[in-house]
Amino acid sequence: MRLEELLTRYGKEGGLLLAGTIVSYFLVYNTSLAPPVKPKELAFSVSVLIEILVVLKIAAAKSRLKPRFSAFLAAIIIYFVSLFSLTFLIPTSAENYREARGIVCKQAYLKVYGPECPVFLNREILANVSYEPDRVWEDWSIELVRAVMVTLWLVLVWLAVESIARTIKRDSPS
Repeated sequence: MRLEELLTRYGKEGGLLLAGTIVSYFLVYNTSLAPPVKPKELAFSVSVLIEILVVLKIAAAKSRLKPRFSAFLAAIIIYFVSLFSLTFLIPTSAENYREARGIVCKQAYLKVYGPECPVFLNREILANVSYEPDRVWEDWSIELVRAVMVTLWLVLVWLAVESIARTIKRDSPS
């Protein structure tokens, strides 16, 4: 197969993979929109793997597919609501890093700040604990929030790439 035939046959999928990789890289490393996982390479590499899987799945489909834009839009809304309610931005970080909140407070925190465990702590309390969530919340609850955020991120990536790939497949001649 010549290069021209290869590009004609797989050019759109390759372009989508390249564009998806570039967008994922930008979102993970240059914004505070990625899920709060360490290392950031984990979010990027799994995103790219999801993109490859979706593009291969759609490319192998025998028929033209309708885009699922409503599911993609719902995923965007759910992800951003979760991102801004379950994480906080660390102002002392040079990398615009977000950290996950927890859902269950530690007993030591409750002794100092009162018997209630607020979900949304103000900046003053976060500054008092040096923006370290493990001083406020139980470790398992922080990890649970991180897992939820990573799952939502991967669903968002899946639906975004699938919506675009379905649109490309639908608009291509059979």
